[in-house]
Amino acid sequence: MQGPLPSSFITSTPWEGSSNSIWLGSVFILHRNLDSHLFPSQMSETDRKQVLTTCAASLIPQLQNGKVLTQEELTPHIKEYLFEHFILNEGFEQFDTGRGMVIDDTGTFLGLINVEDHIHIHLFEKTTNWDEAYQRLGHLDKELGKSMEFAFSHRFGHLTSDPMVCGTGLAVQTFLHIPALIHSGALTDLLCELGHDVIVRGLGQDNQFIADIALVENRFKLGVTEPDILNSVHKAAETLAQAEGLAKKKLLDGNDESMKDLVARAFGVLKHAHSLQIEETLTSLSLFELGKQLGWIDGGQSLEFKKCFFTSRRAHLHEVFQTQEPIAKNDLILKRAQYLHKELGTANLTL
Repeated sequence: MQGPLPSSFITSTPWEGSSNSIWLGSVFILHRNLDSHLFPSQMSETDRKQVLTTCAASLIPQLQNGKVLTQEELTPHIKEYLFEHFILNEGFEQFDTGRGMVIDDTGTFLGLINVEDHIHIHLFEKTTNWDEAYQRLGHLDKELGKSMEFAFSHRFGHLTSDPMVCGTGLAVQTFLHIPALIHSGALTDLLCELGHDVIVRGLGQDNQFIADIALVENRFKLGVTEPDILNSVHKAAETLAQAEGLAKKKLLDGNDESMKDLVARAFGVLKHAHSLQIEETLTSLSLFELGKQLGWIDGGQSLEFKKCFFTSRRAHLHEVFQTQEPIAKNDLILKRAQYLHKELGTANLTL
């Protein structure tokens, strides 16, 4: 990639290196605003630039070779790549003058400046042990508070553009790959047992479970403590992960023919399809991974779900093929199929 991104963004994806096949990773998101300025949606372009300079100057020294990327430095391709990398919902097309991103060499940190709030800190963690990541987040918050005065109310806590995020301003999200629960229909009943402290949703529109991934997130930021938030999300994620393990065992013990058929069809799509849309791809990748884990597919040196979830998406696929120009829409679905045929390697069905 010609541009400002460190090599870590190109050589690896956020979930690679995670040893847990169900618990893919987590992200801690901290929302903060400066007391001296209006929220970004109400700010002038001049004020946004001033806040961008102030926030970036406070963040950079706390990072491993941190760097700020402004709208003027970000090509549409790099913006899309970063939004894919960090699984962001905000539209990268809306990222205009006076807004910026701060990244570092780890590829696990993102600071968004002047998007919804003055600062959104995103910190990825691949393991189920959150102690180190939480301590790092707390250290960042403390250090930033030394050089900037945050908008704070003794009644409502940290003030944010979204009233639902006031209080701690902390969102904790965990990504779980739970195809056995979803396709067996067992997830619906299980969600009723998790309580009201967490939200479980999918990555797609209308909370569709794209790639059979569930996102577990704290419902409340106000009226709870940060340890409460971490405990509720971690406990819910553990419950779902354990249930997924039992659901997989049940599939094996029951010799489920309908699930075998889904896995076999997904294998056929990845191996033989001439073109692939992204949603079809992610669904097939998920079922392929399930098939490998259940022993229904001899994986060999075949594609890795945690990697291909990212690399089959548009901006990442552009990097795979190292094209000088963005891949045209009609060519994209062809190149995606071509790429996955190669990634499939020596895999074969053993049903």
